[in-house]
Amino acid sequence: MDWARQILRYSAPAGIMAALLLGFQLLFDVAVYGRAPLQLALAAQPVIALIALAATLPVGFLLSQFYRVEFTPVSRATGYVRRDRGGAILLRLSDSDRAAIEQAMTCSLDLSDRTIPSISYLPPWIPLARKGIPEPWRLRFSRRKGRAGRLVAPIELADLATQREYADQWGRHWEVVQGLLDISSMAGFPELKREYTNLSDLYHALGAARLAVCAAWMGFVFVNIGLASYREDFINHLAAPMICTSVITAFSIGLWLLLHQARGNTSATLVARVAFGLHWLISYRKILA
Repeated sequence: MDWARQILRYSAPAGIMAALLLGFQLLFDVAVYGRAPLQLALAAQPVIALIALAATLPVGFLLSQFYRVEFTPVSRATGYVRRDRGGAILLRLSDSDRAAIEQAMTCSLDLSDRTIPSISYLPPWIPLARKGIPEPWRLRFSRRKGRAGRLVAPIELADLATQREYADQWGRHWEVVQGLLDISSMAGFPELKREYTNLSDLYHALGAARLAVCAAWMGFVFVNIGLASYREDFINHLAAPMICTSVITAFSIGLWLLLHQARGNTSATLVARVAFGLHWLISYRKILA
């Protein structure tokens, strides 16, 4: 059911953040102070546990909204572009499929790649990301690494006209894909739209889960390093907090990378399955005829 899907989607990131915060705090207090934290004893109380469980929905909703603030065709923070998954789906279709789409929807599909590879995920205002690196070398570096970010061409962040062009193209592609999914559902084939919805929810939930990992780490550092650094027992045993914090930081980075990879795999699966389904419906079931 739709409500159950939304509950799971919003509660999962908040549950991850709460579990990480509790785990980080338990590890830190045992390693540094040699005792179980008060928070663990409180969490064992049924009333506190129920309140925490109920709080996962609003907290998860807020995390999802913070995640969606930056979910734009061109990142306002870094200048890198969001993958054009709608264009990737349409690009996998045959020429006859795209011609049928253009005729049925009275639109023109522009699938030209307006992006160029960057040397890394460094923001474009950092000189290493856009200046002083010969273009052929940058391209070779990008191919070898295989994970380089992509920027709207030209690289300059101030080129707002090119960014708007890419954003319009990104939006049009998704409008066409969403329209095709609606048509397939009305034509008696709702399974494809259901599959897309499930994979899209998983994709965005993984994105919000990445944010939850960052929020848990920042909350842990703020409470245990920022607020507790004045305590005498903290200052007298500085090595243990630093080692424990380093271990927690390494774990957080590893978990973030794992979620990031899973999100990328989900995106690739979504593109492949939706493209195959649309090709079958357009070519063999003639839903646009």
